[in-house]
Amino acid sequence: MYLDYYHLAQKPFQINTDPAFLWYGEKHQEALATLKYGLIENKSFLLLTGDVGVGKTTIINALLQVLDKNEMVAVINDPKLEKLDFFLHIARAFGISGEFTSKGQFLLAFRELLLEQHYRGKRLLLIVDECQLLSHDLLEEIRLFSNLEQNGVKLINIFFVGQLEFNDILLLPENKAIRQRITVTYNLPSLSLEETEEYIGHRLNVAGATRKIFEKSAIREIYEFSKGYPRLINVICDRALLTGFISSNKQIDQKIIKECVQELDISLATKAHQESNRRETTANKPKAPRTPKRSNSFTYAAIGFILLLLLSVFIGSSMPAFAPAFAKIQTILPGLLGKEQKVPLSTPPVVAEPADKLPAAAAPILPALPPAQVTTQPLPESHPETSAITKDNPAPDSNAPANISKAVPPSKTPEPEPLPEKLTISFENDSLDIDAASLIELEKLAKAALRHKTGKIIVHGYTDATGSAQYNMKLAGFRATAVKNILAGKGISLDKIKSVSHVTSPQDSTLNQGKRRVEIEIVNE
Repeated sequence: MYLDYYHLAQKPFQINTDPAFLWYGEKHQEALATLKYGLIENKSFLLLTGDVGVGKTTIINALLQVLDKNEMVAVINDPKLEKLDFFLHIARAFGISGEFTSKGQFLLAFRELLLEQHYRGKRLLLIVDECQLLSHDLLEEIRLFSNLEQNGVKLINIFFVGQLEFNDILLLPENKAIRQRITVTYNLPSLSLEETEEYIGHRLNVAGATRKIFEKSAIREIYEFSKGYPRLINVICDRALLTGFISSNKQIDQKIIKECVQELDISLATKAHQESNRRETTANKPKAPRTPKRSNSFTYAAIGFILLLLLSVFIGSSMPAFAPAFAKIQTILPGLLGKEQKVPLSTPPVVAEPADKLPAAAAPILPALPPAQVTTQPLPESHPETSAITKDNPAPDSNAPANISKAVPPSKTPEPEPLPEKLTISFENDSLDIDAASLIELEKLAKAALRHKTGKIIVHGYTDATGSAQYNMKLAGFRATAVKNILAGKGISLDKIKSVSHVTSPQDSTLNQGKRRVEIEIVNE
């Protein structure tokens, strides 16, 4: 609708994954390089994670474009399948013919295919998209695929692609075995403000734009709405072009974006819909039938009796002559009000005149009032004050005032853990695995860095110089990136983490094991 108005050859912000609009940011290039490395080095299991709409599927499509004829690929987009259906899906994707009625039949045909392609020099790759939807049983079946090997070489590589909650699934105790087999991981972050501007400009250029359509203020507003997620960028930009066309605006400004944000804000629409439903339900709700009024004669009688009692209390407390009657009322009043509604009546103070000024007849002898009854009720058993008196819990001092409680010292804020100057993570030969003890140390480091608000964190990846220098440099870089992603997952901003790779020389006097490591350096600004 708006293509001719903005002189565009095609829609630039479709939410489908069109390879023609593929844009490589710095993180996208790094993610794609990680996937290539895992496949070339035959790492068996690899994990690519990211939030919804961050561009994971785009990266997978980019990988499929750069693969050559030596790779056979099968992609499973919906892994919520029964076990046998899952096996049939894999068989059809790899071109295995025949029907399978059992797991054993599938495994025989599948292993035969793997061996045939291995001897032909081909690599097989299985990509499981939306892997967070996998059941535990299917996850275990996929893990067993890693046991298919020939002469120590894995016959298939498996890439898991999914949302961030898959990391929580892997941390479950029952998934420990497959968690240890994942050797390469990468978390794809959202775009920055600068990358958002480049992304919008790239898609407009591919669509045929010859001039600037979105103003700077509009791009900032788009970033505030989308938080750098490409899918949301596409949605808001497509809506903005339509709104601009309807309002005859050649350029998209901040005002148009704010209008589109209000239209697309699902939360506001949901609240309005819920409020409308609530009002409609309240209006249609049948009214409760009224209870017929009872006779008021009893109520009036009760009120009159209470007023009579109060009057007698007042007269009895102010005139000594009525004191005996007042005392009698005090004794019967609790019984009339009920045991559960004992209301102590405070007697107004009587200012007595000196005895010598009162006539003899005016000084009656007042009868003694009955002693007040004290009702004691047991405290709940959960209170520590009612616990039994033992050697470790002596009885309180009887001479101490009852209304004074022990003072509880105020709790002190725990001191944050000290920030280490350097942390070293060791690796086995040709491995990217980080052991459990190192993961604990990384978590402590991340917490300390967040509390101390440190400046920069530099992650140095080291490896030895034996073998291919290009391979060693990549390996050191991927180790540093793995540690960097773990720190980022603990809450440290990626802007504050920098990864550097190093290759130590053969003349280094340190042990070979010490060279294959990652050192984390803290730089305070």
